[in-house]
This record gives sequence, structure tokens and C-alpha cells, in this order.
Amino acid sequence: MAKTGLAKPKVAIACQGGGSQTAFTAGVLKGLVDQQVGRDFNVVTISGTSGGAVCAALLWFGFWKNERPLCRRLVDFWKDLTAQDWAENAFNDAIVRGLRLINSGLLPAFQLSPSSPIMQTMLGWMTAGLRKTFMDFPTVLRKHIDFDEIAAWGPRLEPPVLILGAASFPARTDPPRAHPGVRRGPEHFPGRADRRARLLGRPVLG
Repeated sequence: MAKTGLAKPKVAIACQGGGSQTAFTAGVLKGLVDQQVGRDFNVVTISGTSGGAVCAALLWFGFWKNERPLCRRLVDFWKDLTAQDWAENAFNDAIVRGLRLINSGLLPAFQLSPSSPIMQTMLGWMTAGLRKTFMDFPTVLRKHIDFDEIAAWGPRLEPPVLILGAASFPARTDPPRAHPGVRRGPEHFPGRADRRARLLGRPVLG
């Protein structure tokens, strides 16, 4: 039940990475929203790394667009990435079986970047006829997040603040650069004595 007569505790939601396994993260976020987490807590920051960063950004974008249900954009994103017909299911199953064989040592592992010309050519042959939103990550991301609209907003001065992390981030370098539509400063990077969070604002996600 919602607390009365007391200030709501401030919390930050941090979403871990993990590639397609972060669909689980999307489900957890939807559960928090469905349970109206904003009644009891003041969510001041939404952050994530890798796949978790995608989930965090989708939720944050939907919040600032006043969308209802709030998680619709997040759920639709993962639906687009889900195999939907026999061809996509066959491709998905082949990839999963191949990875299992590699992990068991029955197939050699080739260290090739997905963006390399060889991999791009191979994927082009293997995915002919499949939906672009199923196969091309930038396409599905731009379908659900309007980055030009975010840039046009300018800095957001109220919570929730969005913080996105890279897969590998040197501890002694400056914080990563933020998108023009994202407000960030040293106070949004806790972990050091001189970087305590000083975030005030209205309840969110309620």
C-alpha cells in the first residue's frame, strides 16, 4: 500500500545486459509498472547496460511521451524480435543449435564480428525473406525509439534520468557522453564519495 505522510524512498532501476536474455528484464519492468511502483517509490533514475540499456531507453521514452499502457513500446519491441513464422523459427532454432554445439566443443568457434563483411554476406544469404525488424537491430530500434524527437526535446530536467552504459567502460575515464535529450552529470554516477546522487522530483511510473 502507498505510504502516507512520509516522503517516498528514492530508488534507481538498473537493468543488466545479456543480449536476448534481457527480454526477461522487459518482463520485470512490466511487472513493476503493472504493480504501480510509483505509488510507493520515487523512481529517479532508469539505467541499463547493453540489452538492459535498450529496455531502459524504451521505458524512459514511453514515460516522457505519456503513453498508456506505459510498457506498450517495450513489449512491442520484443514482439518484433520474436520469431513469428516457420522461416524465422527455423532460423532461430538453427542458431540456437549451432551455439549449443560450439559450447559443447563439437563445432569450432569463429571470432568474427557481426558487422564484418564476411558475416554480413553470410547473414544476407541466411536471412533472405525474413522481416527486417527481426534481423536488423538498428531498424527495430529506430522503429520504437524516435531519436530525432528525443534530440528535439532538449535536456530533461526532471526525473526519471536515463543513464546508458557501454559493455566495457574504463573506471578512470570521464562518464560517457549522453544523447542531447538526456540530462546527466557527475551526480548521476554514484559509487564515489564525491558523486552522491542529488536527485529530486515527482513520482514516476505510477
